[in-house]
Amino acid sequence: MQVGIYIETNNQIQRKQLHRYGYVMESEYQGKTYTVEGFGEVDETFHGTILTALNEATQRLLGRCELFIYARDPYILQALEKQVPEWKSAGWIKANGEPVKHAEIWKQITERLDALKITKIGTETNRHEYSSWIQGEIKKQIMRDEALYTEK
Repeated sequence: MQVGIYIETNNQIQRKQLHRYGYVMESEYQGKTYTVEGFGEVDETFHGTILTALNEATQRLLGRCELFIYARDPYILQALEKQVPEWKSAGWIKANGEPVKHAEIWKQITERLDALKITKIGTETNRHEYSSWIQGEIKKQIMRDEALYTEK
């Protein structure tokens, strides 16, 4: 079975601040497509926000699958495919001797993927078929929250 995780955020600002994120998980079973979505907010960097969304989404995986991750964060996606195995074997220390940022989240994600015996991981950094919908939903949440705040 193939599962796609499509992640978007309200912005790509790198500094630590309140970021909103959303994701859609899509899978196909017996010829039917199923989706589930999740949304949240976190006081984090852009990379940390993408990792938080990925961590939350992977908690919903039920078993062995081919996993494809779509997010507009080449750093995180490249690290997942190439650097994480090195970091993991080095005790979450980078080649330059510094600790890996967000190591706890990375550990949670990799332990979960290893336990589920994910057979393949693919990544894509371009906009995807759910980009506009997720961003629209995030904007609706922001507007709803702003309306609640101004009513008080």
